[in-house]
Amino acid sequence: MSSTGVLVGMCAVLACLAAVPRALATAVHGDASSNGILHIPSNGSLTSCPTHCGDVEISYPFGIGSGCFRQGFELTCNQTARPPRLFLRNSTTQITSIDVGSNMASASTVGFNVTMGQGVDTYMSWGTPDGGAVISEINDALYVVGCGLEVYMFGNNWTDLIGSCMSICADDRTTERANVFGSCRDGIGCCNIYLTRDLPAFMINIVRRNGTRAQLNDVKVLLPQYYSFVLGDLYSSWVNMSNVEDTIIQIAITDQPNCERARVNKDSYACNDESNCQDLRRGYSCSCLNYGQGNPYIVNGCKAYDSTPKENCTRSCGNISIPFPFGIEEGCYANDNFRLNCTSDGTVLDRRYAQYRVTRISLDDGSLAVSNMLNDTSYNNMERIVNSNYDGTNGFRYSYYMPSVVDGIYDFSQEDEIVIKWVVANLTCQQAKQSKEMYYACISDNSNCQDVRRGKTNYGYLCKCNDGFHGNPYLQNNCTDIDECSLPNAPCQTTAMVHVKTFLGPISAHRALIIKNLIGQRSGVLHQLSNGILFWVLQLESVVALAP
Repeated sequence: MSSTGVLVGMCAVLACLAAVPRALATAVHGDASSNGILHIPSNGSLTSCPTHCGDVEISYPFGIGSGCFRQGFELTCNQTARPPRLFLRNSTTQITSIDVGSNMASASTVGFNVTMGQGVDTYMSWGTPDGGAVISEINDALYVVGCGLEVYMFGNNWTDLIGSCMSICADDRTTERANVFGSCRDGIGCCNIYLTRDLPAFMINIVRRNGTRAQLNDVKVLLPQYYSFVLGDLYSSWVNMSNVEDTIIQIAITDQPNCERARVNKDSYACNDESNCQDLRRGYSCSCLNYGQGNPYIVNGCKAYDSTPKENCTRSCGNISIPFPFGIEEGCYANDNFRLNCTSDGTVLDRRYAQYRVTRISLDDGSLAVSNMLNDTSYNNMERIVNSNYDGTNGFRYSYYMPSVVDGIYDFSQEDEIVIKWVVANLTCQQAKQSKEMYYACISDNSNCQDVRRGKTNYGYLCKCNDGFHGNPYLQNNCTDIDECSLPNAPCQTTAMVHVKTFLGPISAHRALIIKNLIGQRSGVLHQLSNGILFWVLQLESVVALAP
């Protein structure tokens, strides 16, 4: 191994601070005196804040302008670009989408070129503009494209080793064969390092290996969700962007080290009353309770369950009926968990890591029948089976993209039947009722709530119409009385007394002449009222009562 190397310090947004010899510059994580707010704002206080930059929607805690963002989440919009471009404060990291409910934002692929000099060590440092974003462990990985390299990745200091990889180069044909799936798993032409935690900053040591083949000086370093290597990337100025997905940035509230410390000071605590606080390695994040949709960072921002769909919703896709709480249009489903897509291929349930083609939806037993599934398009649309057990040996991190047996409101355990069980929310009926409108979905008259269990563990709840009623218990006044007489092959159950009262009013049974057509051989039961009147209760098809 030669002594020639490049030392690279790097953070989530790649805002270059300085290049200094033999020393690593301290990362700057924002000015505590900046005009970002620390309290939980209301929707009303944010009405004057920009909501879009180009086609990117902006949601708090991100924002543009004083009073519109929480400390650490300032954005700038380049209005001169066409279309306008959104950036994380004054950095070069372009934000392409924001999903506050998932505590994530997407950025154009974070990456840079490194020229491997001869006999020169280079020290560089990058730091986040404000410290409110971290590289996502679950979604991102470090990829290095080049020949004859050893790559070492560190955390905040050179003793905190995260991982390493090695890339060598053979002839072009061998390199192509080794990367037939573009995974970089064999370390020929490129290599990758999967993250072991969310990272607000990290450093890389790239070292040139001695080799017999002439080595390329240009090295590409990138940090996307996914990258598919092609041979041309070795020789071009940058990688083919059609084979790269955006970098995922995780929201992290960093003014306090964890939830416990943050709750002590209510004035600066970021989570609203309807949300959970989750500890991160550096700081914390907020999420609406029970996978609810909405914004956990603003007052009353969480909308866990909307029991009132808009009018004139489309309730079918192809030959599949789509009852509420499911829906395919905005405002037609109870929350994002019940959102389906109507495509040319049929009705699709999209769980990010995979797409499920729905063939039937049942409100009665809380199930979705699916015919077959496709992985996310970044995994080349490979077919897979529900709840398959991949071990990750093929280089893909299926553990991060595969659902567990229970994923939120969905239970994927019914593999043989290809049936996905679902519940309204991961709450007991008692818990849901206590939440009132926030989570309780059984709003129809003549409906009831039923707990659903997996083994000995409560999984959630469903709504059912009461016995003798049918309809949709998730809609107001939708459980209606069943007319047993209209059911095929169902005997009509009635009583002589009902018909006598209907046609003649109360009469003494011994004075009434009843002409009847009995079902079967049952004779009936004699009853006596408190006033002494006697009547027979009979199972009848028709009743005629004559005057005494």
